[in-house]
Amino acid sequence: MTRLQATVTIYTPNSKKEAFFQLLEPFSRFITIKTLDDFGITDSLGWNKYNTLFKSADFWKTLTGEHVLIFQPDALVIQPLELEELHYDFAGPPWNKGRITSCEFPTYDPTLTRTGSQWANQALCQTVPDHTNNGNGGLSIRNPRVMQAICEQHSHASPDTEAEDIFFARHLNDPNLNAKLPSQAVLNRLFNESSYSDSSGFHGSWYYLDASEQARLYEKHAKHVIGMLLGLG
Repeated sequence: MTRLQATVTIYTPNSKKEAFFQLLEPFSRFITIKTLDDFGITDSLGWNKYNTLFKSADFWKTLTGEHVLIFQPDALVIQPLELEELHYDFAGPPWNKGRITSCEFPTYDPTLTRTGSQWANQALCQTVPDHTNNGNGGLSIRNPRVMQAICEQHSHASPDTEAEDIFFARHLNDPNLNAKLPSQAVLNRLFNESSYSDSSGFHGSWYYLDASEQARLYEKHAKHVIGMLLGLG
């Protein structure tokens, strides 16, 4: 999805390194595997360790690229990315704080006779600060130097329970950073999560979108993959 113009770096505990080498050997010229042992992570990563890692200036110092694409396992790049258009200091799927989703469940009595329906409602993105829309870190463009600067200045004041993407979002508009950030229209074209857009990628959108919207994203992805495979001959 980068037209073979970008390389991939996988971060994993040393105990999993050999398994990744074997799994990805056919693609080894594109992939670098680095261990997390230098950061004290010797077993599974997990949510808490992940956030601690990303709020560490030392981690961002190890990234030499001018811009990187953070890609978690529950993300999908739907169509090829135009790398020259991705020079933002942070861009992630827009949050939709205040949106409420509803789901209908049938109800039954002890004899298993249908008695009606019960609706479950979920308010989305409640931990996101007000007036903050950029964006979930699970599929995100980042400038490692900007991330490093924010960590050096502010990570000491971030609670251990604070998600790393919310941490960065709180500081991106600091005028001293002079960060290059995308407009809302660009964000919608790039990535989606909790609200449908005809974007180039998504992160965990099946949790929020209805089946028809999610099907359109998968269909778009499949068509691009087929087209590129035919193009390679």
